[in-house]
Amino acid sequence: FWLGRSFDIGLRTVFELGGHVGIKYYAFRRVLPLPDGLRWTVWDLPPVVERGTELATLRAPEGMLRFTTELGEASGNDILLASGSLPYFPERLSEILEALPVKPRRILLNAIAVHPSETFYTVNSLTMAFRAYRIQSWDELQDELEAAGYMRRDVWRNEGQPIQVPFERDGDQVYYVGGCYDLR
Repeated sequence: FWLGRSFDIGLRTVFELGGHVGIKYYAFRRVLPLPDGLRWTVWDLPPVVERGTELATLRAPEGMLRFTTELGEASGNDILLASGSLPYFPERLSEILEALPVKPRRILLNAIAVHPSETFYTVNSLTMAFRAYRIQSWDELQDELEAAGYMRRDVWRNEGQPIQVPFERDGDQVYYVGGCYDLR
């Protein structure tokens, strides 16, 4: 919804944090008309960027999709998109934003694991591997975005995406959220 609305108001550059081989780009182009002049950049690890670039030559010959390993390239983009990736980063979103000379006009978050009151780390099973996983306090995330200069436009809870955190006090209170935030 908010990505389409973003395109409707003229936003044309997307910087996706941890977008793998462009999965969200390929998914969205099936359901949204992508505007002329769109530039969608995926930031990920070097081997993923290499594979994503190879696939894009076959699957996205229109040239809108590109890949990078340089987080600084997020500076000046219209939209910063993070769908399910933030909990894996050692940096908080506020730290990523602070490092950018020009902040994105809009932030779109989805599938972000939060807890009503605490921030803590756990381990997430990715079938073939295990990764550190940050579950952030909902209020802390909101406060960080506000302090970075963003106004909350919309938030939602990903009801169809359950999460269980065993062996953690109040682990049953963790849930996934998304949100749309605009730079003031």
